[in-house]
Amino acid sequence: MKINLTYSINKTLIPDYYHEVLSCYGLSAKNIKNATLFIVKNIFTSYTYNKELNTYTLKNNLHQNQLDIIHTVNQTISTLNAKLKSKYNDKLNLFNQAKNKHYQENKDNKEEFKEKEPKLIQFNNYLSTIDSKTYYQIINKTLLENVIKTKEVLNKKFQDYSEVHSHLAQSVVQQVCDEYSYYFKALKEYFLTKGNDNSFTGMPKEPQYKAKNSKITFEISKQRFNNDGTVLLIGSKHKLYKDYTKKELINNSIKEEFNKFNLMDIINNDLKNKNIHYLNNIDNYEVVGIRVIPGKYKKLPKIEYIISFNKELEGFYPALIKKSQLMYGKDFFELKDKDKLSVIKEYFNNDYKNLNNKVNNVPYFMGLDLGVVNFAGVSFYTANRDKNYVISGKSLKNRISNLDIKIDKKKKELCIEIIKTIQSKKDKKEQLSRQELNLLNEYYKSIYHDELISKTQERKSNITNDFIHKLSKCLIEECIQKNIKVIVVGKNKGWKNEINNGAKNNRTMYNFPHAKFIETLKYKALLKDIVVIEVEESYTSKTSFIDNEELRAFNKEENKDLTQGEENQLSKNNKKMLGKRKNQKFITKEKKVIHADVNGSYNIVRKVLLNLSYDKEIINLSYELMEVKLNGKKKLYNFHEMKKRINSKIKNKELNSEINWG
Repeated sequence: MKINLTYSINKTLIPDYYHEVLSCYGLSAKNIKNATLFIVKNIFTSYTYNKELNTYTLKNNLHQNQLDIIHTVNQTISTLNAKLKSKYNDKLNLFNQAKNKHYQENKDNKEEFKEKEPKLIQFNNYLSTIDSKTYYQIINKTLLENVIKTKEVLNKKFQDYSEVHSHLAQSVVQQVCDEYSYYFKALKEYFLTKGNDNSFTGMPKEPQYKAKNSKITFEISKQRFNNDGTVLLIGSKHKLYKDYTKKELINNSIKEEFNKFNLMDIINNDLKNKNIHYLNNIDNYEVVGIRVIPGKYKKLPKIEYIISFNKELEGFYPALIKKSQLMYGKDFFELKDKDKLSVIKEYFNNDYKNLNNKVNNVPYFMGLDLGVVNFAGVSFYTANRDKNYVISGKSLKNRISNLDIKIDKKKKELCIEIIKTIQSKKDKKEQLSRQELNLLNEYYKSIYHDELISKTQERKSNITNDFIHKLSKCLIEECIQKNIKVIVVGKNKGWKNEINNGAKNNRTMYNFPHAKFIETLKYKALLKDIVVIEVEESYTSKTSFIDNEELRAFNKEENKDLTQGEENQLSKNNKKMLGKRKNQKFITKEKKVIHADVNGSYNIVRKVLLNLSYDKEIINLSYELMEVKLNGKKKLYNFHEMKKRINSKIKNKELNSEINWG
């Protein structure tokens, strides 16, 4: 299996002049993107859809931009089709020659010629009435590139594409094509589900133009790298500007230094210095791409490189891949999340049950219940009856809250009285005038472009990224030590959009990057052949694990509860829950008290591993409270005990410990 990993290069390893050129490339990329969007949008807005005839008809009153673009596109299509036809004739001649040669050499056995005959695929002109295929063909990379080139010949003001390296220009055009493909796909899914799917917070938005002086992220694929390790060589015809007005060019001396700089050597050395443990026994990795992310407020751009390597999957993955082929005729990783879960349940609750003689017929696992007061409740089912963990989010919450105070203070400084009045009217859903909307938009822009707010937001992002990467690594190392091959994590789509626990608690919830943590955990687990399973977590906090209470599931479409098992006794005879949650405590039917997050994490596992049930001789419900603390940058980080003390808040005598990391 091919696995891709992305890493950042330390900015100090890259000279300032190289950053300066890349920053100019980011501006040029934005200009090309806007030029591409200009063509696409003018084509799409020139036609109206006729439902009865299932066709697109040209609008009566078109403005000059639309007329010019249609003319340019049609002119380009004529030229492009002529080129495609000539290439097709050459390909067809070569095909016929190879075919004749094959049958002459195989007259006796009459072996079939397996090569496919080339096809002539040409573009259609944009006429007064067109079909849907013609309407959407504009988001074709080849067509758009040629339209931009034609447009530049006709109007010298739009010279952007030809003034930079073709590798950059092509990647930006491809980016626009991909964005529109994702947009139409999302739009189709949105209308099919009528907006009821939790994955949508509203109607998908069409790709938009970028601001004048902004820069965009761009990527360069491995096919564009030079043999001497250089990337994006600046030619004599290329022009790189420092600002939007196209007045100040990059100096020739900087161009020469840029063209000499070996970026690939820097990347290879950086990779060696990182000493990535996932690559210890892998020598066949290759750099497949470079990504340049622009910096704000004169900050240096960020350079990332993407490496790819082959990995032979072990553990449960080979069995799951085999099962998915039987059930769906597809590779396990190609399935949708819903189908993946079906394969997993079928395997662990039937196939694995028959193959395994262990008590409860379930594999060793880790369960994760993500929350706000505590970042996660972690449950274990292992051979040694290991204690469970409750990962405190207090340190992360406090650090982020301090930064939020700075942001709020700055927002108050920027917010004048008239903005407060307009915002109040908006909150009350009163209609705003055009002038009021403009004032409100200007206020939002001032917030977005404020240097202090931007830097503080970046600091928040760095803190949370640091937290989730280190915590995920600790958890994966715990799984390796305990021989765990399955992690079950609870996650409901759109769950944060529906909560209303007050402004303060809601903000804390949004600051905890649970979704990003799950994605980080997934790829780190995959590298160690550990299966990560996402499952909806309705009623897991309310159901008693000790009492082996039947689990409910909430069906949003039908707006009703469903039971997890085959028998529906809970729904029919006993709708009242057996236990009760009170803050961080869960009180069972027999008045036993356990930690609510531990109870929830075990129930999350039961959503997948239906054969799991509580047995006091097998499962340990005690826990250790882990508090995340930072104790120096160069220190190793891992789970380890420090001073033990008794927690009096919960009736059971659980031990507290701390996580030290750097």
